[in-house]
Amino acid sequence: MQMSCDLFANPPRMDGTVLIGEGGRVCEGPVPTSARITVRIRHHRRWWFDRTLAAEEVVSSGFITTLTPSYECRGISGKEVFTETRINTQGKKQKGRSRRVGVSCG
Repeated sequence: MQMSCDLFANPPRMDGTVLIGEGGRVCEGPVPTSARITVRIRHHRRWWFDRTLAAEEVVSSGFITTLTPSYECRGISGKEVFTETRINTQGKKQKGRSRRVGVSCG
C-alpha cells in the first residue's frame, strides 16, 4: 500500500486581536516517514519579500500534524496575510499556501 500525504494551509483568521494561522499535513497508508513541518503566518508585500509574522515548527512522523501559529495583531491594518506550510522529508521540500485575506487590527 502506497503512503499518501497532503499539505494544508487554511487562511488566517482573527480571534479578538490575535491572528491565527493553521496548517500541516494529513497522511494515509502505512506509517509516514518523519518530516520537518513549518507553518507560518506571512504578511504579503507586493514589491518586496513577504514578511513572516509568526511560525511554528515540529518534526513529525504521525498521520495528522496540525500547527497553529498566532500573532498579536498590531501595526498591520489594511494588509494582506496568508498561511504557508512547508515540509522537508528526506531532503525533498514542498510548500503550500492559503489564499490571502485582508486584516484590520484596531
